[in-house]
Amino acid sequence: NARLSTYGNYASRSRAAADFVVGMAFKTDVSARGSKLAIASQHGIQIHNGPPAGSNDPYLPNAMAGGARGCAATLMSAPRGSYITPDSKLVVADTENHRVLIWNRVPDAGQMGAADVVVGQPRMDHCVSNDDDEDGTPDRTPTARTLHDPISVWSDGKRLVVADRSNHRLLIWNRLPSSNFQPADHVIGQADFRGAAANAGLPSASATTLSRPLGVDVNEFGQVAVADRDNHRVLLWDSFPTSNGQAADQVVGQTDFSQNALRVTPTAQTLPT
Repeated sequence: NARLSTYGNYASRSRAAADFVVGMAFKTDVSARGSKLAIASQHGIQIHNGPPAGSNDPYLPNAMAGGARGCAATLMSAPRGSYITPDSKLVVADTENHRVLIWNRVPDAGQMGAADVVVGQPRMDHCVSNDDDEDGTPDRTPTARTLHDPISVWSDGKRLVVADRSNHRLLIWNRLPSSNFQPADHVIGQADFRGAAANAGLPSASATTLSRPLGVDVNEFGQVAVADRDNHRVLLWDSFPTSNGQAADQVVGQTDFSQNALRVTPTAQTLPT
């Protein structure tokens, strides 16, 4: 609906009305931390120092990262995920540039310059998917340091998790990368870092596979939730994964881990995407 709906509190009932609504075309993701909001726009990230004042608020950003399409240190291409860490770093899934950008500080105002670190690429002017050998063309398989359409990110300022959509996997860094092209420590959804097939190439879904994951989040207890889009489910890990291919503990939207059919008629127990 091309808008931002704001609620003063989490809705306590179904169909609760928003406190106010602001029209916002081409926005795809919102991250809030304290009074700040990071909103992924068409080719950039808008930083707001507070929520909208009301439905008539033009809600102009206080700061901006990117803003034009391209493969460069200060440009982006269809970013689909952003996250403000507890220590005020900004992490962005720059989706069509096949990279994740990290700024060490979220500013209060102005145009943000180049990111401090790029993940998934060897340098800021390189934007090729799964190009570990840096020859300018995609490799046959991904590696621990490449990405293909990263779409969602989470970080507590110490660790990093990336939903690597077209490689059908999550990548986990035990320490937030501080240098370019740093390899991940663990992979979820594939048996190893070279796997890239939906559901790991198996005939059905399982507790260890993913198919085009769209979102990831981690709560304060280390429990991980992943929106597993093409399997029409959410997978939950009861504790933060520490090994490659670690199986999920719970599934939401399907009766068991092997089921991934789309239920045309939605119910309180199903998920369409």
